[in-house]
Amino acid sequence: MEARIYAEDPDKSFLPQSGVISILREPKQIPGVVRIDSSVRQGDEITTYYDPMVSKLIVHAENRAKAIETLDEALEAYKVVGLPTNIQFLRRALAIDQFKRGDFDTSFIEQNYDELLREARRFSIYRKGTVAIVKVFLETLKMRSKRRSHLDPWEMRDMFRINHKAMRPLTLVDDEDNEMPVYVEYLKENTFNAYHKDESGFLTSILLNAEIEVHSERPDDLIVRTESETYKVDYYFDKEDMVTQVDYEGSPLNIVSSISLVNTQCFVIVCQAQEVDH
Repeated sequence: MEARIYAEDPDKSFLPQSGVISILREPKQIPGVVRIDSSVRQGDEITTYYDPMVSKLIVHAENRAKAIETLDEALEAYKVVGLPTNIQFLRRALAIDQFKRGDFDTSFIEQNYDELLREARRFSIYRKGTVAIVKVFLETLKMRSKRRSHLDPWEMRDMFRINHKAMRPLTLVDDEDNEMPVYVEYLKENTFNAYHKDESGFLTSILLNAEIEVHSERPDDLIVRTESETYKVDYYFDKEDMVTQVDYEGSPLNIVSSISLVNTQCFVIVCQAQEVDH
């Protein structure tokens, strides 16, 4: 079974997309099971002058059901950041019973339009709070790696403040230029609170005592723990040492230090240096 990964936007009539592949994580190739035929590498540009195909992903299995399962697992591990792709569209197609049975024709997309091309979900305030604390955690993590001594308090370079809450304001800007201020409170090196201001101007909690740690076996994953749940956040550092968080639907959440143009379903975080009293 073969899936072709294209730089295209299924939600915009499969319009071909161009841009630089800032992050490329391919699934592991397994001889006789998973194969990838590709001519692109991280940092390459998909232009308007050639076919926007990124790769062919081929899997082999003893039956159709197992092949679909293997292909879906490979697509889940496939991360392309920098421009839209059809990866999530392909995964939705694999999940439809009609496709699983092999009983479909050229009207497949039309018949399953709502499932295949459903309206993109809006990011919840909970998700936005997670984006903000991940940003701050990764910044403090990078600072800790530059320490010359773990004993010298002047080498800490984190958000600790004496007799003062370390509150950092961040502004999330979506692709429609809607802004949402989020305030991240530093509790300790890997624990944070996230707040936003309600209509009355009061700080309201989004996340409390959220602990973050790097996955012990997968360094590209962060584990976020709250009092009610534990979940995974994918992130990557690109060659310019910028942090990119990958959303569960596959669309990138660019975490940068200034407002810029972003792809559909992205956030840009604008970092402000001043502290907030409350």
